[in-house]
Amino acid sequence: MRSIGEQQAERFLGKVEPDTAQCRGGENAARTAAEPWVDWPAYWAAGDATSRAAGSASGGVLTDANVRGIDGALIDLEYQRIELLKFNLFDNSGTYGEYVRGRDGVPGRALNVWSAMRLPPGHPDYAQVGGGGAQLCRGELIRFRSLTGICNDIRNPLMGSTGQPFARNVAFDAAFPELGHDELVRNRHDRRVGVLQPDPQVVSRKLLTRTQSAPDKCNEGRGLPGRSVDARCDYKAANTLNVLAAFWIQFMTHDWFSHLREGMSADETIALGCMSAAGPPQGANYAPSGGVGAQTRAAGPPQGARLRAASGGAGVYKSAAVRRSAAVGSGACRRAALALALALDAGSARADLAAAFGAQCAALAAARYTVTTDPITYREGETLTIDELTAMSGRPPGGRHLTMGLTTVSFGHQTKVNVRSIEYADGRRACATVDVVVNLTLQPLTVYLAQELGASRCARAVTLEHEMKHVAVFRDTLAETQGELARVLPAALAPGAQFGTSSAELRERLFARIDAYVGDFMHMRQRILDERQAAVDSPAEYARVKGACQ
Repeated sequence: MRSIGEQQAERFLGKVEPDTAQCRGGENAARTAAEPWVDWPAYWAAGDATSRAAGSASGGVLTDANVRGIDGALIDLEYQRIELLKFNLFDNSGTYGEYVRGRDGVPGRALNVWSAMRLPPGHPDYAQVGGGGAQLCRGELIRFRSLTGICNDIRNPLMGSTGQPFARNVAFDAAFPELGHDELVRNRHDRRVGVLQPDPQVVSRKLLTRTQSAPDKCNEGRGLPGRSVDARCDYKAANTLNVLAAFWIQFMTHDWFSHLREGMSADETIALGCMSAAGPPQGANYAPSGGVGAQTRAAGPPQGARLRAASGGAGVYKSAAVRRSAAVGSGACRRAALALALALDAGSARADLAAAFGAQCAALAAARYTVTTDPITYREGETLTIDELTAMSGRPPGGRHLTMGLTTVSFGHQTKVNVRSIEYADGRRACATVDVVVNLTLQPLTVYLAQELGASRCARAVTLEHEMKHVAVFRDTLAETQGELARVLPAALAPGAQFGTSSAELRERLFARIDAYVGDFMHMRQRILDERQAAVDSPAEYARVKGACQ
């Protein structure tokens, strides 16, 4: 048994010694040992039934050729797997440490759940997969492929999903030799080569471009002006083609180019021919990995929101039109059946999109209502006369009632509304939830004492004591108003999503509704405050103040 390579130059390349190949696959394996391909496919029983060794069925590890072939193939694959992990997996997600060290006495290679692949507490599906306990995808999350790609591995929900960093097969410094970040790379290449030097598109054109019998009609594969039907390029027709290849290529093209921002693929970023690169960005995956459903998922949430449907938006829409029409005959009948199937699917898609819209609205963060207050502070003023304070209180000067003290304040509020909205694809429906913050104020609060009270310490003290009763009413009413408004707002304005014809219409309607409700509420509380302040100025209280210093 060979040892695991210590350096990349010592890694196992899938080639074994000639005698070993002979032992595991006979003359056929010995012949292919000289070829550049890996050896194990030529071992006995490593392929279909025809690869089994004739007359070998003893079941012994050494004496049964088929057992030697299968075991040898598994050994070769394990060597390759171990050394690929060692030399060609540059993990960015945080799982490799546990793979090397193991966890809780379990060897790393036996682990099948990774802490780095858990949904975080802020994820909308955090509770559904188990929250802070053992996470396991269930229900709708495993019935459909999700837009974000979570739950491809039911025990590791984040694996392969959006926002996950790409694992690299080549160290970043070595992958871009033109940057010269690594000393070994600098010594090896000295900036002579790079990922785009020579440019891969130039190499492709030099090596693969066919000589054209009519170059003017081919125009290097770009077609003719006006999309003329006269354009023609010589090519070698394939004898057979599995139509699934076209789907796969389309899916993977979406995946490969999902690194570019949607709708931002400017010519200069995907130039044809030679181009320079100062260094590509490193970041998280914008789209889920893998080809299944990539046509709808690869461009990420912006495109997915336009295309996703079924079951509350959890799944990728799968058209049944082609499946239905495939069972019908050919010609006009089949075309009519396909048209009908597509029409049915269009209705189904609209229903699915409506379901997805409803699910998106239900997933909006619940409305939040917060009521705050500013601290109450007051200042004293002693510059106004009794007549001036009497006039400020609304009583005529020179009457029976003289105002010796007066407390003034403005009982106000300020409302801030943040609207989160989603518009349906048809532009005629929208939903929204709100964050509402109402700040209550009692400012500026001023306690006035008549200028004449300065001549009598007793009268001043008694009048100030009376005005402090008014200040206490203001404080108590403010605290009570804060608690009552915080209690009634959610019930009055609803915690769930509100619906309208557009985001703008919803925003205007919600603003008006919230403003009207809070305004009416504060008007009611102002009346209560006025009644409580009037109760402080009772005849008994006036008699007490008047007789306190006699």
